[in-house]
Amino acid sequence: MMYQRILLAAFMIGFFSYGAVIAEITVEPFGFAVSVDENGDPVEVEVTLSNSGDGDVAFEINLEEIEEEEDRRGGPRRDDRSDPDDAGYFWVDDDEDDGPEFDWINIVNRDGAERLQAANNWNSGVLELGFEFPWYGEWYPSVRVCTNGWFTFDPEQDGTFSVLPEFPDNEAPNNILAVDCFAISLGNEGSLWFWTDGEGIAVVSWIHVGIVGPGLRPDINMQAVFIAETGTVLYQYGNQIGLPANQVNVGYENQDGELGASIYFRQAVHQGLAIAISGPFSKWLVVEPPEGVISAEDSQNLNATFLPEDLEVGTYEMRVTIESSEVDDEQNRTSIEFSAVMTVDDPVVSITGTVTDEAGDNPPIEGAMIDMTGFFFTRFSDNEGNYSFENMPPGDYTLTF
Repeated sequence: MMYQRILLAAFMIGFFSYGAVIAEITVEPFGFAVSVDENGDPVEVEVTLSNSGDGDVAFEINLEEIEEEEDRRGGPRRDDRSDPDDAGYFWVDDDEDDGPEFDWINIVNRDGAERLQAANNWNSGVLELGFEFPWYGEWYPSVRVCTNGWFTFDPEQDGTFSVLPEFPDNEAPNNILAVDCFAISLGNEGSLWFWTDGEGIAVVSWIHVGIVGPGLRPDINMQAVFIAETGTVLYQYGNQIGLPANQVNVGYENQDGELGASIYFRQAVHQGLAIAISGPFSKWLVVEPPEGVISAEDSQNLNATFLPEDLEVGTYEMRVTIESSEVDDEQNRTSIEFSAVMTVDDPVVSITGTVTDEAGDNPPIEGAMIDMTGFFFTRFSDNEGNYSFENMPPGDYTLTF
């Protein structure tokens, strides 16, 4: 798929003679908007972070979608979904209009797939994903998998728990994601598989497993799919033959067990079920790299990619937050927010003007700051006093100089 590349004119913030300081980092452009066709090609915007300080600076990008009233800018209506927790994580199943579709990924004997040398009450040790996956504000390059239906991003968690409390629970163990936690028996036919493409998708599958107990011969298939591009964990369920409902425990939690959700607890899971767990990680805007370190008096280019596929006509806003700190002083973090706006198959307008000095012959003013209300956008006038806000959805805006 071809990317349409847009290089937006922008200005340094907090550098030279005008702007607002963001710790040691300056940003250009400070907010941006694009217009795209429904199901059209992605659009890429280049953003530059510059470190004007004397020391190395660490940065981290966070994205939060802003839900607007229907009548504010004609934005699309949203389907109902489960309430997000305080960190923005929520789950949705295939019964919802905006939920995932069940689409089992068969990794058994697939090229590059590994049949783990598993046993009952077994922990895999660290399995490298080949990419970093976002989970509750942290990025993880690996997982650990337990035979008993759960996995964790904690590289030190070597437990083999077969019984866990309802999620979330702040008692140890924490940072657990349970596809379905119960006392699993591999028996003679059961197996545990792991596969990754090394680029952004990985799968863990429990195949033909059963439950520990005399005379029981269940046939249970389930899997977890990691999709780094959208920060989504997908649970999928194949055969669910012979698993008593009172053994089911499906859910997830964050690093300290304070946040998360119980999805199914002591109630039956059915074949063909798909559950997507997502956080404040955009499905239509991806910024790469999401974190990094910028050396003193150096810069880092970011690619902000808008993905309009499968979106309804309307206007979407993402609040982009850049948190930064000196590498050796991570406790003192500063942040700044700006808007990334995408209009899908709707009209857009340009807002332009010229800043002049009222004195004399009205000479143009260079470097005047223009803030927009409604969105978090800032522009600076050029050497002829001109400024512009491009690809804006029609509406009422107030500019402050």
